[in-house]
Amino acid sequence: MTFEDARAELKKIAGGRYRSLRYTLTEDEDGILRTDCMCYVDGICYLTGSTWREALDKMNVSLNPLPVKRLTADEAPVDESAI
Repeated sequence: MTFEDARAELKKIAGGRYRSLRYTLTEDEDGILRTDCMCYVDGICYLTGSTWREALDKMNVSLNPLPVKRLTADEAPVDESAI
């Protein structure tokens, strides 16, 4: 995924709010590279990943969490040790 791809996807996820992307490449003395891809949406959250996909997936989950399914009494697990 390119920086411009990440920019376009974050724009969609952010829904018009202020947003920011940052890419950091760190190389240690042994030549080992570490990447940090940061996504920020104003007043909502700041998340990072080692790739744009990872950071954007986290952002999408954070902004659009799955609904919590409430169990009815009939669906609730039964504690067989109490019987």
